[in-house]
Amino acid sequence: MKNPLVSVVCTSFNKEKWIAQAIESFLMQETSFEFEILIIDDASTDASPEIIRKFANENPDKIRFFENEKNLGIAKTWKKICNEARGKYIARCDGDDYWISKNKLQRQVDLLESDKDSKWCNTEFRTENEKGEILFKKSFAEKFVKMPKDFTEMLISKGFTNASTWLVDTKLMKEINNTLDTKTPDDTFDIQLELFVKTKLSTIEESMVAYRFAAGSDSHPEDLSKIQERNQRLLQTQIKFLQKYQDKVNFLQATKELLEKQTSLENYLAEKEISILERNKLLNDRQKFIDEQGLIIKHHENNVKNLENNVEQLENRKWFGLHKIIHKGSSKEK
Repeated sequence: MKNPLVSVVCTSFNKEKWIAQAIESFLMQETSFEFEILIIDDASTDASPEIIRKFANENPDKIRFFENEKNLGIAKTWKKICNEARGKYIARCDGDDYWISKNKLQRQVDLLESDKDSKWCNTEFRTENEKGEILFKKSFAEKFVKMPKDFTEMLISKGFTNASTWLVDTKLMKEINNTLDTKTPDDTFDIQLELFVKTKLSTIEESMVAYRFAAGSDSHPEDLSKIQERNQRLLQTQIKFLQKYQDKVNFLQATKELLEKQTSLENYLAEKEISILERNKLLNDRQKFIDEQGLIIKHHENNVKNLENNVEQLENRKWFGLHKIIHKGSSKEK
C-alpha cells in the first residue's frame, strides 16, 4: 500500500490477553479510503509477538509489524513507530484497548477534513475492567474522567482525552514527537499539552472506543510509593510546560481551577475525617459492649462457681449423713 490516508499506530508490551481484539477492531474498519496498520512490540516476554505476527502474515497488504530487540519504553517506542507512518493522519490505539465502532476512522477523517482549524480529533469512549465488564458506557458524559477543553485546563487538571481515540495530523504528530521527553512518566500528557498549544481538539460524542481500566498498570499504580513518584514526576512536567508556555496560560482560569481542586480536596478530607471519627466511635461502642459482655460473663462464671461450690457442699453433707447412718447401724448390730 503506497498512499494510505490513515496510519493506525498500535504499541504493545505484554498484551497477549488483548492484542488480538485490538487488531481485529482495526481490520473491521469500513472506510472510503486506504489505511495501513503499524504495530510495534516493545520486547514482550509473553506471546504477544507471535499473535501479532500471525495477523501480519494473514494481512500482508494491511499490517506492518515491527519489533524492538530490547525494551525501550513507551515514549521511545511511540516516536520510533510514528516515523514509519505514511498516512496523512495517525490513529493511535494502545494494545490493551480496542475500537467498538466500524465507522470510527471514517467519521474522524470526515470531521477533520471539514474543519481546517482542527488537526486533532478524539471520541467519547466506554470504560471496561480487565474482565471486559462495562463500568461506564460514556466515560466523559458520566464524569469518570473530565475532558479538558484547553491548554490551561489540561495543565492544571492533568486531564485525559484518551489517546486510543485520537486521530492526529501526521506532520503535527511527528513535529511534537521531535520535542518529546523520552523519560516522561506519561508520554500522552506531554503530547496532549503540545497539541492543545498547536491546534483545536474536535470531539465525536459517540462512544467508539473501549478503554481498559487496569489497576496496577503504569498509569494506575496501586503501590503508594509508585503513586507518589509518578505524581512528583508529573508535577515536574507541569512546571516545565508552565515555564515553556506562560503566554498560553489563562492565570485567572488556572487560579479558579486550583481553588476548586483545593475545595474538593478539603471536602474529601473532611468526609474521610468524619468517616474516621464515626468508625472510631463505632469501635469504641463495640469495645464498650464487649467489656460489658465480659463483665456479665464474669458475673455468670462466679455464679456458676458458687453454684458448683454449693452442690459440692450438698454432696459432702449427703455423704457425711449416709456415713453417720451407716456407722450407727453398725454400732447397734454390735
